[in-house]
Amino acid sequence: MRSHPLIDLFISTIDSEHGICYTHPEKLPGITLSGLSKHFFQRNSRAFKRGTWTRRKIQSECGMHTMWHKTGNTLPVVVNGRQMGSKKVLVLHTNKNFDQQRTN
Repeated sequence: MRSHPLIDLFISTIDSEHGICYTHPEKLPGITLSGLSKHFFQRNSRAFKRGTWTRRKIQSECGMHTMWHKTGNTLPVVVNGRQMGSKKVLVLHTNKNFDQQRTN
């Protein structure tokens, strides 16, 4: 399905093989350190060939374990009465020496 030609002016699309779940937020296009929220489109990448688990662990250079965690309910995105996708809120968590910390 092709997106609207002007959609990238408002919401970026991540087209890489692994998507947002493998990318540290500092490396995402258009991200600044101002603390503002940013929205992206992406396709799910599965952790395993079967099942519904999605892969959200980030490959980190600094040796920390960093993962996206889903928070809240998954909301449907409906266009003309038909569900076209879903909206999920992800929070980035880092784990230093097994002490989990939430990042903002």
